[in-house]
Amino acid sequence: MTHKHGIPARERDMLARNKVFTMGAACSALLSATLCAVGAAAQAPSAAFSVPSGALRAEAVARSLRAAERLRKSCKVEGLSLAVVDSTGPVWTAGAGSAEPGKAFGPGTLSFPGSVSKLFTASAVMLLVERGLVDLDAPLSRYLPEFTVRAEGWSPESITVRSLLTHSSGLPSDLFRGMVKEESPSGAYPPAPTAAELPALLAEEYAARPPFTAFAYSNLGYSLLGTLVERVSGASLRDFMESEIFGPLGMASSVFDFGPEELGPASPG
Repeated sequence: MTHKHGIPARERDMLARNKVFTMGAACSALLSATLCAVGAAAQAPSAAFSVPSGALRAEAVARSLRAAERLRKSCKVEGLSLAVVDSTGPVWTAGAGSAEPGKAFGPGTLSFPGSVSKLFTASAVMLLVERGLVDLDAPLSRYLPEFTVRAEGWSPESITVRSLLTHSSGLPSDLFRGMVKEESPSGAYPPAPTAAELPALLAEEYAARPPFTAFAYSNLGYSLLGTLVERVSGASLRDFMESEIFGPLGMASSVFDFGPEELGPASPG
């Protein structure tokens, strides 16, 4: 089924997933504040804060769970994971709501983080910059020679790596041609372009404005940066993230795209 404006339901579902992560961030802040408030109330004004324990901790956790549940319901979010951490590691973790019918949302349930993934794409690019493999002020076409767009009165060569990172490249937010279509008579969706195919698809597209003339959020720009990481590193984006970012940081439950092995413990929405 498609949206009345032609956007398939699956695309709208992907947009809705961002709300889950946003709620998780909001609740984590709320939980931290609750734990701090309960802990601070039991100490002298001059004492350094420490995480409450015993009955005080139980009270803080119960209060936090109630507050998180109220917030989850008011924002109409099905499920979320909660965590409070300090410099030594997790202080408290829990889940609220459901991952799918009959399955509780726990602290280990995998979720789609949406555009938070851009933080990791940017980190991957900067790792390549630190290693001297990418120049922030070089044209994107240095790394993706097939990349070009139509421009009026300025050269696409002025679209640099830096302009993509800062959402100031002048590229549109998304590329819908070939990506979002009405369903075919058979009910199947056309395959989305691969990272390797994406740069060439832009040849007939117009940029909205010259780089660095305005901030305009661009999913497309970060998709191109992901392609750059793959092209320069020689590894898939998933493999690069696991070996260079998630592995060193101990993020054993994080992946850059879900494969069959991750879909089991993942929430579908």
